[in-house]
Amino acid sequence: MEAVASQFGSSLTRLDVSGCGQVISDKGVQALATAAPNLRLLDLSCSAVTDKGLRALLDGCPELLGVELSGCRGIDRGLRHAAAEAKALGRAAGQSTSPPGPAAASMTSVAAIRAGLRAVVASE
Repeated sequence: MEAVASQFGSSLTRLDVSGCGQVISDKGVQALATAAPNLRLLDLSCSAVTDKGLRALLDGCPELLGVELSGCRGIDRGLRHAAAEAKALGRAAGQSTSPPGPAAASMTSVAAIRAGLRAVVASE
């Protein structure tokens, strides 16, 4: 993943690493956030990323709109639940709950993830 990020650097805006055959860890996500700060959509399905890596990703990629986290076993259950709740509340209020574009339809918005992280931190 670091090779992809360094090859495309700041011009990289979408990345799907779900089928790359490698397990993406926090270290890989942190390297990606450093190398590709303009990333907008990221599919991390079935990766080994944890809350720590997710926080680094959000901090390093201010343009990020959505992340696919299905199958990420390292993500705290409380975060998953809180992000799902924020997504449902947004949907109920008539707000868009996923980033724009058909490829992003299943992704969780960064706003919902941030709300989930805040809820997890508040409960600790």
